Amino acid sequence: MPPIARKSVDNRNGLRMSYLECGEKPGKGGFVVAFLHGFPDLSSTWVKQMQACADQGYWAVAPDQRGYGETTGWDAADVDSYRGMNLARDVVGLLQAIGASKAVLVGHDFGTTPAFYTALARPDLIVGLCMLSIPLCTAPPVMVPNAGRAIHRNYAAMRKKGFIHYQEYFSSDAAVAEWEKDVRGNLVTTLYQISHDSEAMRKFDARRLATSYPLALEQPKPAAGGEASGFFNQASRQATEADLPWMDPSAVDGYHRAFQKTGFRAALSWYRNLPRNVDDLQIFAGFELPMPYRYIVGRSDFCLPLYKDLHERTRQLPRYTGSFIIEGAGHWVQGEKPQEVNKLLLEFLQSAVQYSEAPQQSRL
Repeated sequence: MPPIARKSVDNRNGLRMSYLECGEKPGKGGFVVAFLHGFPDLSSTWVKQMQACADQGYWAVAPDQRGYGETTGWDAADVDSYRGMNLARDVVGLLQAIGASKAVLVGHDFGTTPAFYTALARPDLIVGLCMLSIPLCTAPPVMVPNAGRAIHRNYAAMRKKGFIHYQEYFSSDAAVAEWEKDVRGNLVTTLYQISHDSEAMRKFDARRLATSYPLALEQPKPAAGGEASGFFNQASRQATEADLPWMDPSAVDGYHRAFQKTGFRAALSWYRNLPRNVDDLQIFAGFELPMPYRYIVGRSDFCLPLYKDLHERTRQLPRYTGSFIIEGAGHWVQGEKPQEVNKLLLEFLQSAVQYSEAPQQSRL
């Protein structure tokens, strides 16, 4: 397999950004394929996709994003620095630092947020978007005042039913403390809990999203020892590495070391910015992304029913190349079914090559 190297650059947005690189620049199509991880993940989640791309002549990179892994320069207390538009600055800074004039962005989970905002802000740089688990967001047709308040209304509606949206909980200090109480155990349980093989996904009721774990958590109640109930004690069970046959044990070790070092406050600050991200989106009202787009999701991923409406809207994009549901995969689709994802990704890159090589005026 093509070798992978760990490098770092100054991204001119306050970070010494650590990234993995595979393949040689400028690569097939003259663009870089930049892979953006989600939570709780790292650049290494993309190794099999990067090697598949490099094997076909593409140049691939995957950064540890702001608050994660070996990237430095971030401040966990600076919550505002984790909003979508600043994460897009991180991506553009990385692309410029490595000398990439064009890029295809591949985002998974929360990695779709910087991918989306980068494409909105710099459509001249981005020649393709491939989203995994969470579909591409779309700009509203017209600006909506105080649009971010809709998220708080959604949180409040769930609380009235006796539940807390996991995104609201992940925005709290309580979540930081819970995650950091047992770093390795919580990482392994999360990786298992929303994979295809877990009991939780077999029991997940897509017809009752507002009351189904892991989307909905029971509101905290006093528990034994005086602690409030949280995310992990509502899991079906604590998992072990044996529950992750699709993940190399050395990768679990790497995740443990990384999050033991960084903690979780910075990574969870991405969740604190969800309402701000919706407000920032309003400046792009009426703008339609012109580049090729593809969506890949596991059949057992709770994001499939959760983002059903958003998925339907993205089908109307001018260069929509299809949505693909992978059987036998949950939320970690690129790890659970790498060969299937690689095949769909390489097919998609052909569309990006055609778009990249087209005259600029014909792209819009």
